[in-house]
Amino acid sequence: MSFIKLTYSSVIKSEQYMYDDVKAFLVDKSIDARLINNIMLSVSEAFTNALLHGNQSDPNKSIHISITTNNDEIIADITDEGSGDVEHLGSHEEADLWQEGGRGMMLIKRISREVAFSKSIKTGGTQVTIKFDRNKYKHKVEQNI
Repeated sequence: MSFIKLTYSSVIKSEQYMYDDVKAFLVDKSIDARLINNIMLSVSEAFTNALLHGNQSDPNKSIHISITTNNDEIIADITDEGSGDVEHLGSHEEADLWQEGGRGMMLIKRISREVAFSKSIKTGGTQVTIKFDRNKYKHKVEQNI
């Protein structure tokens, strides 16, 4: 099992640092490139939501990311320090794909195995937990041989 914990200030430039750090970790752990793309899209969407909606772009608040990998799954936790309504997060209706906003959670739900929302005991903010099947693409390749 491998684990990384990262913390970023709630400023827009932090997203690029987060992206580079998370991608480097996943590449180092030999995650399939297609799965890396799905993870990066999901983590980036959750990070943006934490930055803009959770922390309200307050540079005094942080966004915490932890990623755990094992032979079967990858779990990403993205936690803000805001005061959001956790129950409201999971109840979004399907977004209109042509809308400018509101598609992030729909995308995450479609490309991950599982998404859960909770209130963080540590920060008081919202925690989004996203799970991925590490072997999702491995099985497809083996079946095509």
